[in-house]
Amino acid sequence: MCIINLSKANQPIPTKDQFKRMWDRNPDGAGIILDIGNGQVMYKKGLMTFNEFMDAVDEIQSEHNLVENACAFHFRIKTSGKVDAPTTHPFLLSPRYQDLRKLEYKGNMPVMMHNGTIPRFGGWLDALSSDTQDFAATIGYTMLRKNKRGKKPSKTMLKAAEATIGASRAVVFYGDNDPVAIGDWKESEGLCVSNTLWSNSTTTTSTAS
Repeated sequence: MCIINLSKANQPIPTKDQFKRMWDRNPDGAGIILDIGNGQVMYKKGLMTFNEFMDAVDEIQSEHNLVENACAFHFRIKTSGKVDAPTTHPFLLSPRYQDLRKLEYKGNMPVMMHNGTIPRFGGWLDALSSDTQDFAATIGYTMLRKNKRGKKPSKTMLKAAEATIGASRAVVFYGDNDPVAIGDWKESEGLCVSNTLWSNSTTTTSTAS
């Protein structure tokens, strides 16, 4: 099962050892989201080795403070879709398949990561599209993007999205340094995570909304 670490603004990010344990459990590629405020989100994904991932962390950290700004890290293990750089997370909330395969982005479109399996999704956009790509381009795009007035989704929309993803977890970044977490998140080793399969410590349930 994939793992997401969500670090809200002024919360710690994982140590190199914690990153390595997450990677070893989920070695099919990684991605990073950073909320840089003023409605802007940036990401870098398609990091297919641990060294490449750590180089990207260092590169981003040299330009932006990963503790002061909300950020998230996703480590993938395939459940559906291709094992390639563009199928790693995160994904733009966009109905265009080509948008979902961008390896880098900076702009004002919402960006999501997902952990788990979304029933009945996968293979819609492309013969080898993942369940998350299909969700991001369809129900995710409809329910989770900002409305015409620029407001984030209502509680009703968030509940509907949560019902769609079932036992999964997801997080969406909107550029306001207050990402929206959906599903049952956990606390482990001082971190907010989507599951604890990577961890060696006792964990407790936390709400990360």
